[in-house]
Amino acid sequence: IINLGAAVAGFAVTVTLGIAGSGAVSYVWGSVAQSVAIAVLAVGRHRDFGMFLFCLADARRMLAFGAVSSTTTFVNMAYDLLPRLAFGRILGFDAVGLYGRAVTVCQIPDRMVGAALQPVVLPAMSAHSRAGGSLRQAWLRGHAMMSAVQWPALLLLAILADPAVRILLGAQWSASVPLVRLIALASMATAPAFMTFPVLVASGRIRDTLVASLIVLPPSVLIVTGAAWLGGLGAVAASLFVVAPMQMGVALYFVRRAIGLTWADVVAASRASAVVAAGTVAVPVVLVLLSPRGLALGWSETALAVLGAGVGWILALRALDHPIAAELIGAARAALARVAVWRAPAPAQGTE
Repeated sequence: IINLGAAVAGFAVTVTLGIAGSGAVSYVWGSVAQSVAIAVLAVGRHRDFGMFLFCLADARRMLAFGAVSSTTTFVNMAYDLLPRLAFGRILGFDAVGLYGRAVTVCQIPDRMVGAALQPVVLPAMSAHSRAGGSLRQAWLRGHAMMSAVQWPALLLLAILADPAVRILLGAQWSASVPLVRLIALASMATAPAFMTFPVLVASGRIRDTLVASLIVLPPSVLIVTGAAWLGGLGAVAASLFVVAPMQMGVALYFVRRAIGLTWADVVAASRASAVVAAGTVAVPVVLVLLSPRGLALGWSETALAVLGAGVGWILALRALDHPIAAELIGAARAALARVAVWRAPAPAQGTE
């Protein structure tokens, strides 16, 4: 409710100011409105003003945890910003815009799934650990379910990059299509990334998150920036095939040490999702091979490809009895039960 309300508020302010001719600043004010809406709705929903009272209880633990967590966040934010600043210096303003749009499109699958799960993964992992549960099994199940969504979505995006860019960004951004294909494929290596921080925190290894970031992010910046200097945006996108697996490999090293994970476990948890991904893109690949335009599918062909991908995804999940299939069926039944309760007539009032 809070996130949806904040998104509506930010959207309304951005669009209203944009129509009024405020230009790029309308997006800034939309972000401000979204942040204000989150604060107001959160306080209104919780209504516990005692949390704003100053308190020093457990201050040492809080500061120790907060210092490491905040530093990790700062390092990761610097990694996100520094390459783009370098691109502006090395490649120019237009290149920054193209790369930013390509990254935005490729982040849609993760934003739709990973970002939605992020607020609950850490509390769930922590509660699971305190109850004596196995974080190893929780990680493997989480990876199996996330990869069954992210891998098919990214493969489909790589195949349908041309129509996806035309729909989402407009034809004026068609130069970003090759970048979208490369970034989408490279991003498949990061499917389990959303669980790294929660698992390390739940296992009492918050410092490992900072150490991992300090190990892998500086060379990542050098690789991406060097690629921009030597080969332009195409080389930058291609360099992610080195950067993304390297980052995930370092993260998995610390995760494996924390929860006793083995590479065989990771492969076993990934196997079914790889088959699901192949089943998802089977129809789109056939359409691309048969189309005279190749990857630049028309609107009817794109609609057919998306429909075929959806059917292929569902059939592959059911054929493999994938864990996510049971979750989806359970969610659908719960939703239908909720609708049935809403539609049920109110009981008649008794008479004396």
